[in-house]
Amino acid sequence: MKPNSIFPRLSFLTLLLSTPTLALAGLEICNDSTATQSVALGYKKDADWVSEGWYIFEPGQCLTVLTGDLKNRYYYVTATADGWTFDHEDIAFCVSPQAFDITGDTDCQARGYVTNLFRKIDTGKTAKDFRYNIGPYTRPETPAAAPPGTYGEPYSNAGTFQECAIGDGGSYCSFYADGFLIYVYDQPETPAHLMDVMRGLAPGAPISVEGDMTAIYDSSAELIARSVTTRPWTEADSLLDAMQGDWQSLDDPAETLEITGAERVTRYNGDYITAEAISIQDWCEDFPTGARYLALREIETGETACYGIEMPEGDRIELIYVPRGNLLRYRRVQ
Repeated sequence: MKPNSIFPRLSFLTLLLSTPTLALAGLEICNDSTATQSVALGYKKDADWVSEGWYIFEPGQCLTVLTGDLKNRYYYVTATADGWTFDHEDIAFCVSPQAFDITGDTDCQARGYVTNLFRKIDTGKTAKDFRYNIGPYTRPETPAAAPPGTYGEPYSNAGTFQECAIGDGGSYCSFYADGFLIYVYDQPETPAHLMDVMRGLAPGAPISVEGDMTAIYDSSAELIARSVTTRPWTEADSLLDAMQGDWQSLDDPAETLEITGAERVTRYNGDYITAEAISIQDWCEDFPTGARYLALREIETGETACYGIEMPEGDRIELIYVPRGNLLRYRRVQ
């Protein structure tokens, strides 16, 4: 249960119970979040359980909610703010939408109160004073994802993560799927936590993506993401991962390859030659299925090519150009 589901508008909680200054001993709570938080406290007082609130905390504000030497090891806290959720621990106390000081933690509804869930503060066995930050346990609520088709053509596919960067259109993350480079821009329609997921991925990571396709171009597309998850690694994913890095031709040392994610850049004597989207697949046009092929599509022209691929050693790649059987050999550059 989310605390702010009980208190839908914090603006009605206007009474500040206490505005104490910093004390030498006591329980101090700090709001290190970016939202104004209303905080309630629960603890054992003599033989009774009591709860009291609301203490209003501006962002960055600290208040000593209990003064004097602490008498208990454990105290309990909850916080609520418009559009935020609090990570409670299913520990129930009675509360009220207005300022309250309640004795007893049972029969809340029968006594005209409501039940809210708190989390435990462990001050230690001998602490006389303690500071507690609520920031790690409260965060903005994740907005519900828009239904498929809200922003464009519904899309669902497996892909290979490429990168997150900043371009002319702003901050984005991208992945390859079916030879297309698909951009997911950092904009309100894509939940922020999905951008964070992608920013934590390495190039070449296998992912599954759902969303709405908003634009399609010759070799790229734009997507509003609704879901981004990692998927199980396949043999093709593992082979692509093993190919990541820099390679030099054994037949012509002036030729080098840079493989990052699902892209291959070819250089000659250090000069850029071409960039290609690559994928590992078990088929290639009319050639036998079941073998391992490296499929390439030149990013600028769209021209395609296909090679049989072997890695007899971790630092060697052998490519066989399928139509003519030419053997190309490369070694890893450390």
